[in-house]
Amino acid sequence: MHVANLADRETFTTLDGSTIRELCGPSWTPARNQSLAEATVPVGGETIAHYHRTSEELYYFTAGRGRLRVGEETREVGPGTAR
Repeated sequence: MHVANLADRETFTTLDGSTIRELCGPSWTPARNQSLAEATVPVGGETIAHYHRTSEELYYFTAGRGRLRVGEETREVGPGTAR
């Protein structure tokens, strides 16, 4: 059984300046098609558009406001929003 605590996971910084702490995912757990991570984007920042061929990302927003784009669709998001 793999159990993770966010406080124990190492943070890494992406090329767009956001920070990530992965709780579960293909890089270190048996999960092969999902990734669960905490991502923090700096105020005024944005993530680089990307696509995952083999895993799904789910997003749950806990703070801040912004826009989420999936394909050609864009939506306003804020705390409590999930995608």
